[in-house]
Amino acid sequence: MRDLFVCLALCAIVGHGRVLSAQVKIDEGACPHQVVERIPGAILAGNSVRCGSGVEWNFGSVRYTSPANVCTLLLTYTPEHYLTKPSPGSNTYTEPSGRVPVYVGRYQCRTTHFLFLPIGSTCEEVSFTEAYRVPSYVQHRCRD
Repeated sequence: MRDLFVCLALCAIVGHGRVLSAQVKIDEGACPHQVVERIPGAILAGNSVRCGSGVEWNFGSVRYTSPANVCTLLLTYTPEHYLTKPSPGSNTYTEPSGRVPVYVGRYQCRTTHFLFLPIGSTCEEVSFTEAYRVPSYVQHRCRD
């Protein structure tokens, strides 16, 4: 038992302590009975605003109509990933496989003019950046 603690301490110093301790726990028969759960990719829309108020012009027999657009100011995109959940009797365990980036897009209204007259509006991307990362896991069988 003393040799096990020395090995764990040495591996912790090297930086592999978590992996070894998880393997030792599984080897000793204490299977955590965990499975991965698929979390589908998702797009979450934030607040929306009306771009422009819509334009309607009449020039004699010519009529021009430009409807107002709706612009979502913030979008969050989370790709598909896998999380851990308990599953009694599954005889499996999970471990991190990496981190999945979550992106945030920011948008704004832009009005188009002809000379000084507004003729329409669009929703334009201002930025699309990685905001943070979420963990993702893989599943393995415990040793018998």
